[in-house]
Amino acid sequence: MSRLISVFVFMAYLVACDGRGKAELMAGYAATIQRGLVAIPAATQIENLLGNSDHFITHYGFGDQPLTWNTEVFFRGAYSLTMQVDVNVDYESNTLEVIENSMKFYLHEYGSIEDRGGGQIASTVVMDKRFDSADWNKIYQANGDFGVIGLTIDTKHLEKFKALVDSTRGPR
Repeated sequence: MSRLISVFVFMAYLVACDGRGKAELMAGYAATIQRGLVAIPAATQIENLLGNSDHFITHYGFGDQPLTWNTEVFFRGAYSLTMQVDVNVDYESNTLEVIENSMKFYLHEYGSIEDRGGGQIASTVVMDKRFDSADWNKIYQANGDFGVIGLTIDTKHLEKFKALVDSTRGPR
């Protein structure tokens, strides 16, 4: 929910900017994301191991430091993994600095997904696991095997998983 609010606030900020300001802000945001993929190796590792990922910075453009870098991937038809790390952004150079020891990972397994119509999707989470960068490094070294930290990833595919993914993704 807080991510949705962050997206809404960021979009409201863009609407408040004049045309030139909005374009410059979006160009700076895109450049910062690209540089962040280099500065935060786990973001690229997640995408390489688990597939197409979303990368976004919560509260970008508001100057409140630290901000939160997010990488989120939906995978194997029933799971999402979100990595979050606090960052400081230099808006002039479109670069970011990772704040040490702030990286966190959240793994969710969805048990059921219901399409309520009108673009509203409801889901139940049957597993919610949190782990740190040391555990992520083990998973990465094991080529994406979550079993190295005691987690089992099934190969089930929920019928409405794509609808959940589509409803969650968007301009962030």
